[in-house]
Amino acid sequence: MLPQRFSASITYFRSRAAWPCVVLLLLLVIFAHYYRLDSVPLGLYIDESAIGYNAGLVATSGRDEYGHLFPLYFQSFNDFKAPIYIYSAALLFKLLPPSEFTLRLTSSLFFSLALLATCRLVWRIFNGSKIILIYSILSFSFLPSIFVVSRLAFEVISQLALFSVCLLFVYKAFEIHRSSAHSYSSSFYYISSIIAGISLALSVYSYPTGRLLSFLSILSIWALYYNQSTLRRLLALTAGFLIALIPYSIFALINGQALLIRFRSVSYLYSNISPLKKAYYFLRNYLSYWSPDFLVFRGDPNLRHSTGYGGIVLWITFLLFIFLLLTLIAKGFPRNDKFLKLLIVGLIFSPIAAALTAEGTPHSLRSILLGYYIFLLSCYGLAIVCRISQGRLRVLVVFSLILLLSYQIICFQYDYFVRYAERSRSYMGSHGLSQSFDASKRLMPRSIYLLDIENPFIYAHAGFYRFIHFPDGRGPSVSVAKLSSIDTSSTCVIYPPQYHNQVLSHFALEGNPGQKLFATNELSNDSIGNPMEFIGLCSSN
Repeated sequence: MLPQRFSASITYFRSRAAWPCVVLLLLLVIFAHYYRLDSVPLGLYIDESAIGYNAGLVATSGRDEYGHLFPLYFQSFNDFKAPIYIYSAALLFKLLPPSEFTLRLTSSLFFSLALLATCRLVWRIFNGSKIILIYSILSFSFLPSIFVVSRLAFEVISQLALFSVCLLFVYKAFEIHRSSAHSYSSSFYYISSIIAGISLALSVYSYPTGRLLSFLSILSIWALYYNQSTLRRLLALTAGFLIALIPYSIFALINGQALLIRFRSVSYLYSNISPLKKAYYFLRNYLSYWSPDFLVFRGDPNLRHSTGYGGIVLWITFLLFIFLLLTLIAKGFPRNDKFLKLLIVGLIFSPIAAALTAEGTPHSLRSILLGYYIFLLSCYGLAIVCRISQGRLRVLVVFSLILLLSYQIICFQYDYFVRYAERSRSYMGSHGLSQSFDASKRLMPRSIYLLDIENPFIYAHAGFYRFIHFPDGRGPSVSVAKLSSIDTSSTCVIYPPQYHNQVLSHFALEGNPGQKLFATNELSNDSIGNPMEFIGLCSSN
């Protein structure tokens, strides 16, 4: 049996110490998500630079890289990038100095919106349970699949934020009932329904998988909540959804198959194989997202999308999720809990869009909502634990779960900030690029060239770093060029280390008498020993 003094301490925590604990946890979450945001992972991935490049162009001129004025979708890399993230980053560039930190800050802010909506949702569902709120802050904030993308300038984090807002307002519209203690007018339910519909529609503009998942979600809401008393709210939700989709519909009609360019290149649906073979690929891919290896052991093998330390969810989160499923199997679904059913349907649907692709399966970005639904359902599992009849046993189990979860988070955070940086370096592919531009800027050359290394998309790096180092358009020209076309007079060339001898030879052959050469950074490693993916060489007469 637990000592009486320990039990009294738990009672004191629940009555007085819970809110200070919540505040402290939120401060720790903010620190973890903003700490070294521009340096872990090492370097910007080229997709991040493409997003930053277009956001910078919109912030300064209102046009994208092709000169289109305030486009709905951004043509880039033979594809069309979703607008929500790019316009959000452009707004930040208007408010803050442009930098790698500011670009990735966009993701952290979307995460903050998702956290706020999720905490509010959990507070509503579980009637203000402080224990479940504390668990939610810990589990959601450090869910591996979400933590990683909240520190990268990838569009998918905006999809998570919009879906979390949608779920919150679906709950407000259909689950909060009129009572003597809380009286809500009809407008409360209709406004909540409209916001839910708009949020769901905006997810279509956030990430490609949202185009399918949003329609599956609205069908699920209708199927679960339709009756005579909710019909008007469902119509209000659908009206908000359809109105917000008008720009998308017009764009799709005008541009035909443009939005499917990327999907066609990564999906097996357009391959010359039989329908039976396609069905087999879908089933195989879909099941891969439910494998323990992906969920809890290793996660996404691509170390841009995950750290390689554990799966997409934490062990304690997964165990509470399994506990809920076992309880539902043993006792059946609560008859009137339609929102729980909605979450389970969302869980089942969440990998469908990802399973339609052949590249990189299982893919944690395309299935980001899978981890989110597992987390939300794990909260129900914890709620069941909190209903254990024996008070002291309940306290012991809940305290042990929170303690074990905290230990997992500490281990994950240590690995992320101490070890993952080096593991991510080759997957990001641009470490040293920022340092080379910094040093080149200080030397004030006439031109800065990023060496053309047969990568057709490297112009995005040049465009983004030109924007953050010379936002007013003044200073040296910045461009991509082949080595043979580079004039070595008062020039900086930035290139991968394996091209160093070729660059030196070019400067020796083309250089002027008395010309001096300056390395922009160390030729092999940075100050803490991480190998460089880019180095630079500058000439001065």
